[in-house]
Amino acid sequence: MKLKKNYEYIIIGSGFGGAFAAYNLAKAGKEVLIVERGVWVKRDESCWDEKKLHLNDPLYKGLTPAIIDQKKGKLKPDWPYDTVGGMSTFYGAAALRMREDDFEGPPLPGTDKKDTSAAWPIDYKSLSSYYDEAEQMLNVAGIKGEDIIEPKRKKEFPQAPPEKLSKPSKLITDAAKELGLHPFHIPLAINFSNSNSEQKCILCSTCDHYICKLEAKNDLAVKILP
Repeated sequence: MKLKKNYEYIIIGSGFGGAFAAYNLAKAGKEVLIVERGVWVKRDESCWDEKKLHLNDPLYKGLTPAIIDQKKGKLKPDWPYDTVGGMSTFYGAAALRMREDDFEGPPLPGTDKKDTSAAWPIDYKSLSSYYDEAEQMLNVAGIKGEDIIEPKRKKEFPQAPPEKLSKPSKLITDAAKELGLHPFHIPLAINFSNSNSEQKCILCSTCDHYICKLEAKNDLAVKILP
């Protein structure tokens, strides 16, 4: 692709904010350029290789370190992972909506009130339809109403989660129910069915902090940026 001299919009970073903004601007017919310092991830055996991804000399180690302030005033460089799609390529695909009261500001310590000085300038209702759209685009799997503190939603999730839980998940679910709690399926941007002719998740144990070799995890480099 040959770069032009002028663009209507230039977006720095291809993470969730940048990718979705670019998608909608391009859809509206605007000329958009995304500037991303990361590289496209490899869809090979390295996706599930912890040593290549995270140890020794990480495969997607960034070019610029973030300086972390440690105890006793010591500074420590921390190298972020730079990939096209931001951290969506590594995240565990959890796609929870913020709750209505999350927009009202953080809790005031020692009280049941909110710090309204830090409240959002918009509320959940203003974003509800955009959550619907994003969930459709990312093919999020979940069960409406199963989460008892779920914010109001009109639409069902695009797909259902797997019927059978993994052994660790079932142990946690059963223990939680015995305690009178209400466990629920975390909404996940993963293809658990191949109804759209897409690769189906094989339910492996490498998802969170790994890259999906099969592209069954709907990260931004799979779903939005193309």
